[in-house]
Amino acid sequence: GVNTFSDLYIDSGEENEDLFKRNCPKDDQFLPLPPPPDNYEEVAPNTPTDVATVLEKLTECFSTFEEQITSLNQRVSEQVTITDFEAQRKATEEKLLYRIDRECNR
Repeated sequence: GVNTFSDLYIDSGEENEDLFKRNCPKDDQFLPLPPPPDNYEEVAPNTPTDVATVLEKLTECFSTFEEQITSLNQRVSEQVTITDFEAQRKATEEKLLYRIDRECNR
């Protein structure tokens, strides 16, 4: 049990230290990085077909982005403003209350 505030403080410090020891790796677990390779592979220069392929893929991506923008613009234009939504909600609520009131008065 904890009798005083200082006991609580001391206990929590020891617990935190235990948690740190359990959750953190020891220094000897960190291995040094391997040395870089002596010879790097020669990177082949871009051939015209590589450039054409990259250009084609970029063009496809660009077209896809244009389609997505068109789709998003369409979806945004279909959205209802908060003001319109509140007006529709109030009108629906009033109709519903009117019908409930009529049914209850029968």
